[in-house]
Amino acid sequence: MEQLKLKPCPFCGGRARVIGKRRSGSTCYCISCSSCGAKSRVAFVQPWHDSKFVAQCQAAKLWNARADNDADATKVPALFAFIQQEVPFRLENIFNIPSEKITPNIVDVCVWSLYDNSDVMFDYDSMDDHLRELLKEYDIDPDNYEEKEENGKD
Repeated sequence: MEQLKLKPCPFCGGRARVIGKRRSGSTCYCISCSSCGAKSRVAFVQPWHDSKFVAQCQAAKLWNARADNDADATKVPALFAFIQQEVPFRLENIFNIPSEKITPNIVDVCVWSLYDNSDVMFDYDSMDDHLRELLKEYDIDPDNYEEKEENGKD
């Protein structure tokens, strides 16, 4: 099997290694520095991958990307920009989760999970179902929060 080529840690210069995890019932991989513990974003094993090596390569690509040598690093894909805007709105206004429960980490996890699994975004219902499952990992059940009353008439 081909060996992954990983750049040294951008923070401390330490050696990088592949880490496998289970998240949302799926296997995912990230790259972690063995010295300072810095980590890349996760890459999930998708049903259409023939092996875990595809997800490991995606994680390596995320780890190896550097702003100083990646001319496209400042470009944000339209889908990602949409998800970044939509997730906080849906958590606060659709699920009615109090803002003190919505940490930046939870928003980031939701954004990246939806982006990495964009096949679940056929419609808002499937996106909401995916978000509900992610929120359960943080002991947040959207069904526990009452709908806000609309001020006005039908």
